[in-house]
Amino acid sequence: MKTTKCTICNYEISENEKKVSSPDGKTVICSKCIETAFLLINPTITNYKNNETLNKILDIVKNENNKFLKNNENIYEETSTIEKNLTEFLPNKIHDKLNDYIIGQEETKKVISVAIFQHLTRIKMLKEIEKEEIDEDLILKKSNILLIGDSGSGKTLFAETIAKILNIPLVIADASSLTSKGYIGGDVDDMLQTLLAKSDNDVELAEQGIIFIDEIDKISSNVSSNGKQKDVTGSGVQENLLKMMEGTTVQIKNPRFHPMQGGSQTIELNTKNILFIFGGAFSGLDDIIKEYNNEKYKMGFKTTLEKDVEKQHGIVDYILDYGFSPEFLGRIPIISQLKKLEKEELLKIITEPKNSILKQYITFFKSSNIEIEFSENALNKVVEEIQNNKIGARALKKIFENIFLNITYDIQNFVNSKVIITEEYIKTEDLKDLKIIKFIDDKKIEANEI
Repeated sequence: MKTTKCTICNYEISENEKKVSSPDGKTVICSKCIETAFLLINPTITNYKNNETLNKILDIVKNENNKFLKNNENIYEETSTIEKNLTEFLPNKIHDKLNDYIIGQEETKKVISVAIFQHLTRIKMLKEIEKEEIDEDLILKKSNILLIGDSGSGKTLFAETIAKILNIPLVIADASSLTSKGYIGGDVDDMLQTLLAKSDNDVELAEQGIIFIDEIDKISSNVSSNGKQKDVTGSGVQENLLKMMEGTTVQIKNPRFHPMQGGSQTIELNTKNILFIFGGAFSGLDDIIKEYNNEKYKMGFKTTLEKDVEKQHGIVDYILDYGFSPEFLGRIPIISQLKKLEKEELLKIITEPKNSILKQYITFFKSSNIEIEFSENALNKVVEEIQNNKIGARALKKIFENIFLNITYDIQNFVNSKVIITEEYIKTEDLKDLKIIKFIDDKKIEANEI
């Protein structure tokens, strides 16, 4: 019978005995040594100091840890996210990267590119404070961002793309599901717990992440449009978010805590460097902008909504009257409105981005030796359906799933073929309305029947 020696005690372990092995098979531990190791984590057993096997385990762990640290002593310097991003991404480079994934919205791209660069520079400068190289009073305040636009205009896509470009963790939350403490629903602290999880429990990385909160207009403290009735949960959520946006230390559950191992049940997460991006439709905003001309509040906001100063102040007035506190809005110095996507832009969204949904489906079918092509009229029909849908570009996924449902179901019939999606097929979803070109012995044979 084949045997393996235990790395710790040299006991010959038979093939049928319980053991633990490393992925490469070089380290094998027998069941007796595993039982002995249990002494490390069992607080009820204290008489183990003279245990020879246990001490051998401790020595091996210590040596392996020292070996790892020696081989990876520069690991944190090499993967320093902020330093790397500041070197690689100046504002115009961030803009270029956004262009790879987002069509149109040029003014918003410019504003966000500058805001992200300022954010990264600010974090770097805050680190220099610790070395007493710079005065904290001279550092720019954090530039949280508010994106205003209809559903499907690209608000979430901006946040996702920024996180992808910078390779930092992102949490996407829906404001309508948040409540203040003491109410049923998701607590705002839960977002930090999720951010830590997405950072693989790396606190330093989590403290440099992004939290995107959509439908922020849903936490208005006004329930009715006339503002007479107040929603205390909305006010409470605003207050809790305000503390996070300003920068505070929050106690959250320690995901690595184990009662048997001791340690703290909570860990501290500082939010001063977490970038908050908010999104909301704020329905009726365009009409209000035309009517607002007073300057009740002068808060010095940057905005791409209107160049006229009076109207900029009007936008702030509107958002305040919508049910947001001046303190909350004062922590969001950058406001940008996403424009409604035109036909030409929607066509580009379908075909041009690196990760466009059309390119994804083309790649999917290519793996089965099927070539996908859309006629010009078919693409125009898709755009028409998007424009008739109230959820904007977000409708793309649903529309394309419908287009390819029957084709995917009968995928075996299209192998070694070129499938041309026609306008008629978009209307009927009948496979007979597809144009199919079969490849038989390297020859193209047109067939409208499968």
